Amino acid sequence: MLLGTHSGGTLAVDFDPADTDPAAADRIFREHFGQPPTDLPHTLAWSSGRPGRRQLAFLVPQDRWPDLDNRQQELNDGNGSKVEFRWTGQQSVLMGAHPDTPGYGWVDGCSPTEASLAQAPAWLLDLIPSKAAPRPAAAPTPPTEPPPAGAVPFRDFLTKDAADLIDTGSRPGNNNTEGCALALELVAVERWLKSQGVTADESARDAFALYIAHSDQPIPRAGGRFEPFDTAKAWGRFDTAEKKDPTPATPEDKLRDRLTYHRRELVQLPTGSIDISQPTRASSNGKVPDEATSCGSKSVPPREERKRKDRKPTNLSLSRRLECFRHCCAALVSTERNSLRRMARLRHAVEALKLKGIVAPKEIGAQVLEAQDRRAGNCFSLLTALERELMPKPVVRWHVPGCIPAGDLTIIGGRPKVGKTRLAVAVARALLRQEDFLGFGVPPTQHPVILVSDDQGDADTNDQLEKLQIWDHPLLLWVRRFRVTEDDLDQLQGAIKAHPGAVVIIDSLRSITRSCPFGENDPEIGALVYDLKTGVMDAGGSLLLIHHCNKTEALVGVEALSGHGSISGAANTVLTLHYLPDQKGHPSKDQPQRRLVREARTGEGVDLVISPLAGRGDFYRVGTFSEWQRSQQQANEEEKDIGRMSQREKDVIRLLTDNGGWMKRREVCDALGVIWGDRGKDPAAKQMGRTLERLKRLNFIESDRPQQETLYRIRSRALMDGSVAPAGPASDSNGFDDPNCVGSVGSVGDEHTKGKAVTPLTQSGGVSESPAAPPLAPLAPLTPLPTTSPPFLPGEDDPWWPARSNC
Repeated sequence: MLLGTHSGGTLAVDFDPADTDPAAADRIFREHFGQPPTDLPHTLAWSSGRPGRRQLAFLVPQDRWPDLDNRQQELNDGNGSKVEFRWTGQQSVLMGAHPDTPGYGWVDGCSPTEASLAQAPAWLLDLIPSKAAPRPAAAPTPPTEPPPAGAVPFRDFLTKDAADLIDTGSRPGNNNTEGCALALELVAVERWLKSQGVTADESARDAFALYIAHSDQPIPRAGGRFEPFDTAKAWGRFDTAEKKDPTPATPEDKLRDRLTYHRRELVQLPTGSIDISQPTRASSNGKVPDEATSCGSKSVPPREERKRKDRKPTNLSLSRRLECFRHCCAALVSTERNSLRRMARLRHAVEALKLKGIVAPKEIGAQVLEAQDRRAGNCFSLLTALERELMPKPVVRWHVPGCIPAGDLTIIGGRPKVGKTRLAVAVARALLRQEDFLGFGVPPTQHPVILVSDDQGDADTNDQLEKLQIWDHPLLLWVRRFRVTEDDLDQLQGAIKAHPGAVVIIDSLRSITRSCPFGENDPEIGALVYDLKTGVMDAGGSLLLIHHCNKTEALVGVEALSGHGSISGAANTVLTLHYLPDQKGHPSKDQPQRRLVREARTGEGVDLVISPLAGRGDFYRVGTFSEWQRSQQQANEEEKDIGRMSQREKDVIRLLTDNGGWMKRREVCDALGVIWGDRGKDPAAKQMGRTLERLKRLNFIESDRPQQETLYRIRSRALMDGSVAPAGPASDSNGFDDPNCVGSVGSVGDEHTKGKAVTPLTQSGGVSESPAAPPLAPLAPLTPLPTTSPPFLPGEDDPWWPARSNC
């Protein structure tokens, strides 16, 4: 069960005593709160079955949620017993298997059928200590009471490096590596001694407390700064080690030899005996050497008085060193945002752990990506039906419905000069003014936008923002320069927190990483993108990142992005912008229209054709790419058919195209200089009639007979000028007519064109019927265009089309 705000404010109080004292956690609770746990309200409770261990769930009022975020997570007595207060960012297991018991289950009388979730009492919430309170820990001084009789020296079973580290502490810069290794060794040795049924003169927690006391020294940072030793993080490493199942670094046979030496029985001598508190040397089989039995009443001096022989340092096994390195990666990912400094410390850890030549630099980057995935929760997590019932149902939140999800990373990719920045700024306009974006819909809420224009000049940015009329928008924040450094990330997070829900648009990944020591093809770039994404998400924002595509012409979507695959792996949504292909499949840079491909984990993928709005700089949806391909194929077939026509047929098509409306056969003859004769009986006029009927059969023109004489008009907008060449972008005959073009008519196919006539656009963007033509059936559009604004500004002409003389 997810706890805290994720489950509607559920707080779990976990009583976790040591196995040797099941009542210790209850005593900790009573000593701190002044009341026994039995004074808590009757509520849901579950247990793993181990003595004294249980968890109680309480409902926290919403007004107290911020207060719990600043509270400490546990109380402990320094001997392994503790009381935990589980809140946001933590989870509890309600049901399932347990390695030491039959499994988790409800406490008697506290199941959902016998109790309900009670509200947390005020005295409990008020007395939970704040995070600033010092952490209870074992005193860093030797115990005042003597160790129990027969206790063995704990440090004799540690490696020499671990024993020395307790007395010296870590050197600055090695806290993570040495602290993780020491914690694992202490826990492993303590558990091994307990499994042998002996008591040590020092606990693992006491030894680690001494290590922390000796490590409390300033840590140098960049820029001449010094930071204090983080005691809380050090104890976090020890707590993590306690949850694992480590093994001692010393081989098993050597540990047993040392234990045999310390567990020997009293040895009877002719003149007396030797006390166990004054150890003598013993062989590996437990027998006393001859020199010990023949010394009469001579006793062996205590261990403290004997000169200790220098032992050779015990090297950690390869598996232990790899485990320590994995812990170091996880710790640095959560504490170190600066990618360069983190990589330097990891390389130092590789050298300190003697893994150089074993762990390659690329594998270091892969370990960092794995640790970032685990930190983001992208790992195996089993949720039962009960847990799903208790948790709030996840819902998808959108900035732009079906296009850009909220609280995640979206990448906008494309080749140079294809219009990536213009598309990103168009997203900013839609968010700031709550306007429709490319037909996807209107953003449900208005959001601040932080625009990072590192990849282009200030004048270009001003020009784009002015055209979109958002230069002076109060919710637009502009950042001219940005680098992926710790200082810049801190400032970005501060800006997001000051403007909650902000959408950060960064142009571009290549620009903001130009000072990094690695390239976009290295795995480290993925870790950097994860760092950037996590920093923005943790502050409560969303991220739009502009990135370049490679030059391979046939690739679109995620496959088209340049660089390492981890770049796209960090994103939820990838939008790529492409030039439309020409007849040979090469990018046609002369066409204003673009292909937009969306691939995402959330929502559906789309493949669209979009076109720029004249004089404004943003885009509108034209249709789908498959429809555009069909229209291009049809246009190519028309060109081939026209190429096989006679000059007379080409002249007729040009005439009807220029006219744009209905014409009689006699009007066609007069316009082309053909003799009409008596009532159209001249052979040339009759030949013109046969030409018109042939063009009609070929679907180039259509006819209608509202009265006694047949009328003809063009069906397609193909223009001929000696050799056939289409004018401008694809015509309305395929559903992709530019709304700014004057005289666009009909579409190919009887089902779309029968009885339809279109005249030039009016200033309002609508169409009017020809007074000479019969009433027209409405044309069914393939994809509706945005209705929030006209496709052109009043008084401005589309630069890709002739001037609108009739508008």
